[in-house]
Amino acid sequence: MSGVWPKKGCISRAGQFTLKDLFGEGGVFYATQFGGMHPVYEGNPKHKTPWQPGRKGSLCPSDISLEAARRLLLSSVVEGKRRYAVDKGRAFCAQQHDAIRNPWHGYPVGWREVPAGVRQQFMVTGVVAARDMKRYWEAV
Repeated sequence: MSGVWPKKGCISRAGQFTLKDLFGEGGVFYATQFGGMHPVYEGNPKHKTPWQPGRKGSLCPSDISLEAARRLLLSSVVEGKRRYAVDKGRAFCAQQHDAIRNPWHGYPVGWREVPAGVRQQFMVTGVVAARDMKRYWEAV
């Protein structure tokens, strides 16, 4: 499982850091690092096999277990109302479906659907290679 973590040396002696310390001006951040409510993974049947007739949605790869999906969610990058994570060069997006309980469901996306700033952050931190982005540019 691939994930992105804050750069080494960013945490002060008091155990605190700022977004600027992590990524500079305008960087993306990890909501779970800032004392917020941890996201909870709840799968959505429309992204699992067998495909449900009449439902839209991409199918999750069979090698993504429930535990792997939870790890991806916890290591995801927040951008707007969505979260993005990487596994084996593939991009995944998660959306919240209840603001009170904080449950999220995720699904694979093509790299072209990932915001440019998030793609750049994954490249700079070495989480994904350019060849993987090219390979998975369209939906998986």
